[in-house]
Amino acid sequence: MTANNHNPRGRFTLSLSLSNLLSRDRRSFTLIELLVVVAILSILAVAVILTINPSEFLKQARDSTRLSDMANINSSLNLFVVDSPDASLGTASTTYISVPDPTATSTAGTQCQGLGLSELPSGWTYHCAATSTYRNTDGTGWVPVNFQSMSFGSTLGTLPIDPINTTTSGNYYTYTPGGSWQLTATPESNKVRTTQADQTTGAITKGTDLTLSPLFNPSGLVGYWKFDEGSGASSADNSGGNNTVTVNSATWTSGKFGSYAFYIQPSKSLTYSSTSSIPTTNLTVSAWVKVTGHYNWKRYLNEGWGASNFGSWLLYSNASGIAEFGIIDSAGSQHNAIGCSTTFTAGVWHLIIGTYDGANPKVYLDGQYCGQATSVSQALYTNSKMDSTESTGGTGYSIDEVRIYNRALSAAEIYALYGATR
Repeated sequence: MTANNHNPRGRFTLSLSLSNLLSRDRRSFTLIELLVVVAILSILAVAVILTINPSEFLKQARDSTRLSDMANINSSLNLFVVDSPDASLGTASTTYISVPDPTATSTAGTQCQGLGLSELPSGWTYHCAATSTYRNTDGTGWVPVNFQSMSFGSTLGTLPIDPINTTTSGNYYTYTPGGSWQLTATPESNKVRTTQADQTTGAITKGTDLTLSPLFNPSGLVGYWKFDEGSGASSADNSGGNNTVTVNSATWTSGKFGSYAFYIQPSKSLTYSSTSSIPTTNLTVSAWVKVTGHYNWKRYLNEGWGASNFGSWLLYSNASGIAEFGIIDSAGSQHNAIGCSTTFTAGVWHLIIGTYDGANPKVYLDGQYCGQATSVSQALYTNSKMDSTESTGGTGYSIDEVRIYNRALSAAEIYALYGATR
């Protein structure tokens, strides 16, 4: 309405209209403010979740429990051998695990036959305690040591167990005696894996002999490349073998662990400089790989592969994304281990492993045995440098955590390595 300066009522009407308008605007502005605040809080909440990463936080919390448990059990074992130097620590060539066997009918326990564990090397057995006793500290628990017999009593109220403690997850504790002892746990968080776990096996481990376990045994590791430098034309050998990798135009990229890995493309490769550490009889080669697509002959690790190079070998995947490991015999014929029911998934990290025991090449994918080739019985080729390459026309792949051993790892060791580094 038009204001009338000579009409008091008009002035009152204008004043009232402005008051109502301002009142309505103020209410609208408050609602906008509220919506803005809600939006900001939502953004902050998402940012906090992404920063904290609840899943990784929970993994770190469980790993803290594992570190504490390993330290406590190890401390109790040290006290036990001082107090009772002649007492039994358990049976040699036996790996005791913290998961009970529900089929055990006595305190003697079982060999864990029904728990789906990977086969141990020849001469070794598992042991599982009964469900009713597996946390006891009187020698009937999963650690077969009678802590209650110590002159000052047991320092453990009950035996600790893994926070998850299942064989299907791979998260359980192990104890291996043999004059000395070794305790192991499988970490979950990247933080503990890269800073507090054993860097050669991936396990959290304590004890007086850290080579006893048939699952986490670093012996025979002659090359280990973590690729954590992030820049430069070379990468160090973390096994102590001084086999430096030369970067042939391969690009640095984000890694499976730590911070970095390499991205391999056609004409962009890695060369592992020394041939002196390449095994001549038994062999295990291992790498975490992430493909961008499938292409035949994606050469993840290669030692002189060629028909005229007898004993040359190749760890690769074919055009269907199936893992293979091949060796050339003295007639120039290929013996390819193949048979994985699963394939490489583009954009996902997978662990591929090839082994050779002097007779049979075998291949594993993500800890699972796939198959083996017919017997070769061929000395391995050592006249060239190992490399990681991509076929012409290939789509490229990322590679990280490369390992080479001078022995054939067992199926149980391979499953344990996958569990500790996945």
